[in-house]
Order: sequence, then C-alpha cells, then structure tokens
Amino acid sequence: MLAGSRENELEAPRAEAVGLRPFRAGLVFGVFNGFTWMIGLGTPMVLFAEALGANAFQIGLVTSFVYLVLPVQVLATASLATLGYRRQMVMGWWLRALFLLVPLSLALASPERPAPWMVNAFVASVLGFCVLRAFGTSAPFWSARRSSSAIRGGARSRSSTVSRWSAGSSPS
Repeated sequence: MLAGSRENELEAPRAEAVGLRPFRAGLVFGVFNGFTWMIGLGTPMVLFAEALGANAFQIGLVTSFVYLVLPVQVLATASLATLGYRRQMVMGWWLRALFLLVPLSLALASPERPAPWMVNAFVASVLGFCVLRAFGTSAPFWSARRSSSAIRGGARSRSSTVSRWSAGSSPS
C-alpha cells in the first residue's frame, strides 16, 4: 500500500494565514478614530465647555448632538449613488476632523476670561462634527465588499479591539 500518497489525499486543505498587512490602514484609522471620539465627544469636551462658561443647556446640547443627528445617516444615504461608499466615508470623516480645529484654536488661545462667542463657536463646531460624522458613517463597511468572507470577521474584530484599546476601554 502506498502510505505516502494516501496520507496526502486525506489531509484537509490548509488555509493560508492572513497577516495584518492588508488591514494596517484600517487599524491605524481605528486608533485615530478612537482618540478622536474620546477627545472630540467625550468627557474632555464637557469639561472644556464648562471652562468656556457654557450653561447647562449648552452642555446638554453638545452631549446630545451625537444622538440628535442620527437621522442624518438615513438622509445621507441618498448621496451614496453619486459619491460612492468609500468617497463618502473618507470625505465625511476628513471633513469632521476640520471641526476639531475650532476647539483646538480655542484651547490654544485660552484666555483667562473667555468671550461669550467662544462657547457658541464650540457648540457649533461640535454640531458640525456630529453632522459630518453621521454623513460619513452612512457608508459603513465599504471594505467588506472587497474582502473575502473567510477573513472579514477577523478584520472587523481586530479593528474593534484596536479602537477600544485606543479609547481606553476593555476589549471584551
């Protein structure tokens, strides 16, 4: 009996190991997104608004903008046909980063007594950030169409873990 040839026939085909190389850009983006989310819409945002002299209504607005503009995601799907998934997501997410320049410039100016317009500019910048965030996230997972189903879940779980670690939360 030909043992060598029979063993080769019974072995299951081996899947090739997929490294992080195809997902490196997505993982870097996940870290950037985690920090942007944590700083742009987290506790530092509320503390900065208080430092600028925001009242309770303005602080409530900036913390609720994320949820108030969720319907923009539905409306923004109308532009997917003309812009495409990738372009809309990348454009929305890059443009939202521009709205972080307002709080950055206000923080760098840091006057002892902030002017009343500063808190209004801050509230408007958070609104713009959230609207463009909703615009960009209306085209999620454009890369899922390009990856095979065998590696799709692993890429998303790695991206999710990296985003959570960068935001300082537990990966489980």
